[in-house]
Amino acid sequence: VIAAMQVPPAYLASLPANVKDVLGRAMASSLKARAGQATSSYMKAWKIKDGMTAAAMIAKLQHAALIWEAKQREADAKADAGGSSGLSLRDAKAEHERGRTRCEELARKLRQRWPEAPQTPVEVAKIKSNLDVGMAAMEALSRVLQGRAAVLITLLGDACRAGKIDWPDDMPAA
Repeated sequence: VIAAMQVPPAYLASLPANVKDVLGRAMASSLKARAGQATSSYMKAWKIKDGMTAAAMIAKLQHAALIWEAKQREADAKADAGGSSGLSLRDAKAEHERGRTRCEELARKLRQRWPEAPQTPVEVAKIKSNLDVGMAAMEALSRVLQGRAAVLITLLGDACRAGKIDWPDDMPAA
């Protein structure tokens, strides 16, 4: 539900101009590369141990996705205005799209892996600026359901361990 809410313009304006300022040069390059790493390799490399660390990484990924989205809009505006065109603009747009998509996917996977992670600053800003009562009610309900689902997954993990059944690596630990 939060994904459908708009990010406030003031929040967007407060973000750095470059993704490397958020994620670092190596990670930013890796995320937008054509032959990027699998999401599982990023998840293993980060060695996230708790919900707070997961929330911090989700926030960085959300910021990077928003920056790349803004750069895509800028490139589209240049192309529409007849500014720069050609292969370099298409390559830049493709890199921004790859980076944004991978960031969103990784943030979603982290949120699934760590359902107890608190809301990120982007999510809080979206909720604070939301004026749609129906959307606010749906968001509150989704948080309740997410909490209940996390409890259920924990209980399933406990039952699997008690029965000596393998628990998948990509599922949250109890």
